[in-house]
Amino acid sequence: MFPITDHVTLLKSDGTRHEKIPAHVQPRTIFIDNASVPIEEGDRILRTLPNKFVESYLVEDRGFYPATGGFSDHYQVKVRKESAPPSNVTSIVYNLHGPNSRVNIHSADSSTNVVNISETNLFVKLREALQSIEDLERREVLLGSVDEMEKAKGTPGFAAKYRNFIAQAADHMTLLQPFIVPLTQLISG
Repeated sequence: MFPITDHVTLLKSDGTRHEKIPAHVQPRTIFIDNASVPIEEGDRILRTLPNKFVESYLVEDRGFYPATGGFSDHYQVKVRKESAPPSNVTSIVYNLHGPNSRVNIHSADSSTNVVNISETNLFVKLREALQSIEDLERREVLLGSVDEMEKAKGTPGFAAKYRNFIAQAADHMTLLQPFIVPLTQLISG
């Protein structure tokens, strides 16, 4: 089935040894064509190298496969070389941007955003946020609406300009959510 390149020793957790098992050893998998070998997760498989050093592999998954398609019962044992670091260690990099960035891993985001945007740079920041809208026509309409709100700031007509902006920006509320509270404060201010 596969080339026999080694003879290994199975060391059971109770100390029992099964020696001279024909096998084919690869870095993360050891193939054993003898299905009567009692391999279990947590056992160790030892391989003696030509220089007499002994490699020790920890069985992570015995990988028993029943006979099928012309192959007899066999093992494809998933192993980790004991001198190697655990294979499940990975490096994950999160690149976060903006004042409301967050990472939720296997959880829901129930947080509330509080962003302090001063009235002096509110419209500048709002225009910057709108630049990320890919639809050029939609972006220009919203930027024009921001210009109208800024001109109407401090006047009774601001509320109508604000409502118009919100109606036009309905598809982009996730992007604009941090600006809603500061803008509504201008209505009552």
